[in-house]
Amino acid sequence: MRTLISKDNKTKCSQSFQINNETVTDNKLISNEFCNYFSNIGRLQTSNIPNLGNKYQSYLSELEPKSMLLSPTDPNEIISILRSLKSKTSQGQDGVSTQLLQQLENQLNVSISILINKSRESGTVPDIMKIAKIVPIYKNQGQNLIKKMQANITPSKFIKSVRTGCSQPGYAFLNDTSKLNAHRFGFRKKTLYN
Repeated sequence: MRTLISKDNKTKCSQSFQINNETVTDNKLISNEFCNYFSNIGRLQTSNIPNLGNKYQSYLSELEPKSMLLSPTDPNEIISILRSLKSKTSQGQDGVSTQLLQQLENQLNVSISILINKSRESGTVPDIMKIAKIVPIYKNQGQNLIKKMQANITPSKFIKSVRTGCSQPGYAFLNDTSKLNAHRFGFRKKTLYN
């Protein structure tokens, strides 16, 4: 049906890629190269940014008179967060959907609030919470070049709920004190890119 109405425009991924000037068709080698590329892209990009020697005081000259308190979360706040997420059946790498989380909100809210509070207290984030499903998407010309692909990153839906609970107080403080640049769109609600 999608083909008939011209909606089937997904570009199929190449079965071979150029790696070190060689055409490679071995799926394991291609997978490892994607992993290597997407794991190091941040470091590669930042290495191209010149160090101007600016200290943060050059752009944050005034001290903020307000302070931020990260009070412990509670099960009721977790239920509110879970209900605020879009109810979808799509799953992250853990196989859990937001729809499932919402259906189990009364069974999970205490555990999630404990996890968030322990993470805040210790200042650490468990490694399992840093895992995401990364799907390479063909971006433009050079379909068989790994560096021409972009990553579609899907974190675990469970982790998304935890991250939302952890970030809301900090985001509210930054927004209320006007510390966010007007052109910073990445995670801000009601902006062009969100």
